[in-house]
Amino acid sequence: MVRSKLSKLSPKSDWKLFGGRIPPELAKAVRILSINKDISVQDLMIEALMDVLMKHGEKPPKKL
Repeated sequence: MVRSKLSKLSPKSDWKLFGGRIPPELAKAVRILSINKDISVQDLMIEALMDVLMKHGEKPPKKL
């Protein structure tokens, strides 16, 4: 299992659980990408959320 590189930056007690329901096909595609790129699913989700914030003109937090 791939360990999160970003999660090493802050203690987990500072992090918030954030989730939702997604189609199984999307979940499978993200897991496959995670394995192929050797990046944790958590890091992929953080990257995606940062991209969404920027797409909508919001500044993502600098500190993770």
